[in-house]
Amino acid sequence: MVEKNEKEKSGITTWAKDELEKINEQRRHALEQKGKFPFISIPEGVTELELLSEIPQKYTDPYGKERAGFIVVKDGEKYTWGVPTASSQYRQLINIIANEYLFTNGKTKIQVIRTGTGKNTRYSIKPI
Repeated sequence: MVEKNEKEKSGITTWAKDELEKINEQRRHALEQKGKFPFISIPEGVTELELLSEIPQKYTDPYGKERAGFIVVKDGEKYTWGVPTASSQYRQLINIIANEYLFTNGKTKIQVIRTGTGKNTRYSIKPI
């Protein structure tokens, strides 16, 4: 009986993982058709990204705050990084973009250091 339950769990888990993969691929394809990319979530710690030299698209988030969608590449995949325009990370990114010499072939590598959680989250961004 235990063996049957383990097989059922394994089967449903495999199915769920496959289904999630299909859903994510469909979502990615739908966004690409519109010329958009999925949003990236920056984890706590150090993350290396490639910042593309594209003008960020401004939008209003569900909480009414203005954000700028910077296009970044992580592990070969393009993402939108939504950054509040009233934040220090926005100013840091604009300063990096303003220095043309940092860009090669329309992109530059940046290091994002995220510390803290919630309202205590802080970002430090620098070119590498």
